Amino acid sequence: MNQSYVVNYLWIKYYRLNIVDLSNQLTNLSGWYNEDSIVNITVPKTIIYLGNETRLAFTGFTTNATRYVITNNTLILLMDRPVTVTVNWIREYNTSLTLYTINGAYVGTTYLGWVRYGEEVTNVSINGITYELRTPLIINGVNDTAALNAEYREFSVRDALGLPEPFTQVVIKCGVQELSGVTNAYGITQELLVPINAVCVVEAPVIGYYGIALVIAVFLIAVLIIPRLIRRH
Repeated sequence: MNQSYVVNYLWIKYYRLNIVDLSNQLTNLSGWYNEDSIVNITVPKTIIYLGNETRLAFTGFTTNATRYVITNNTLILLMDRPVTVTVNWIREYNTSLTLYTINGAYVGTTYLGWVRYGEEVTNVSINGITYELRTPLIINGVNDTAALNAEYREFSVRDALGLPEPFTQVVIKCGVQELSGVTNAYGITQELLVPINAVCVVEAPVIGYYGIALVIAVFLIAVLIIPRLIRRH
């Protein structure tokens, strides 16, 4: 070598991107990136079904990046430092509840649909009627049991004459709830699920079948007896 040379070394700084993703959709994006490069991270599936009526629902990103933009399921960030991105998920259950009254009587099973783990349930809807749970329930699985703050009650329905109203469709208002039932031959409704301590008002026809029959009977008797009394006088 008979002459001098100047050698310049060019260096590129790399930063490590670490992606934590429970669904394992984006972990392949983890790796080394050039300084000041822009990384686009998009979650392809925001709902991941795990089977057994369980799924993961995407809830957002957490990152220590200093410059980034989040739009729905997309995160765009600048690699100006080592960056960690956590893809946040929450577990959801397709939940059903087996319900009982406050006295332990079986009510049935109601389906709540997809509910997040840890969510508090304070009431349920049955046939369009809302009932409070005796104790708030924290969802932690697919199936659970709960007691309603309600009981089964029968209602005796009487008309303005004090007679039973048989085979009659009645409306029973208990607080803000409105129930409906049909009376039997004795003017008594079937057992209805009623909130505890609710003041109930029964709405029914003023005169029932028995009352109508009594009025007709009295009228016929009057028709037969009054002419006889008039003739005697």
